Amino acid sequence: MEGNRISFHGLSSLSALTPFPLQAVVAIWNDVSAEEAAALNAVSPGAGCFTAAFTDDRMWEQWGAWVLRRCQGNSAEKLLSVLQKVCPRQRALEVPWTRRFYRQLLELIVERIDQCSDEDDEDRDIRRRLQEFASALPTDVILDD
Repeated sequence: MEGNRISFHGLSSLSALTPFPLQAVVAIWNDVSAEEAAALNAVSPGAGCFTAAFTDDRMWEQWGAWVLRRCQGNSAEKLLSVLQKVCPRQRALEVPWTRRFYRQLLELIVERIDQCSDEDDEDRDIRRRLQEFASALPTDVILDD
C-alpha cells in the first residue's frame, strides 16, 4: 500500500475485513508510528501482517516483492517506467535484500528482452531500452551472493 500520509485510523479499518484476506500490509510513506504499527499487529486477525517502519529491511524487501509482481503482470513499457524509478545507487546495494531485488529485476528484464520481436519497430525500441537498463545494473554486485 503506497500513499501519502496513510494514518493509523485508515490502516486499522482493514482489520475489520471478514474473513481477513490480507497476508501482508506494507504501508510506506505513511503517518504511522512504531507504537501504532505494533497496535495494528496486536488487533489484526493476520498477526504480524502490518509493516509500517520506514527503516525496516523487511518492509523494503516486501516493497521490492510488490514492485516485481507489478512488473511481471504488466507490459514491457510499464517495466521501463518502473526501471527509471528504481535504478540502483551503489550505496543501496550494500543491503542484502537490494541485491536479491536487483537480481530478480535483471532476470525479469532478460525475460522481457527475449520476448521482444525482431519484426516490430516498437518491440525493437523496447528491447534496446531494456538492454540499456540491463547493462546499467552492476551485475558483479547483484550476482555475487
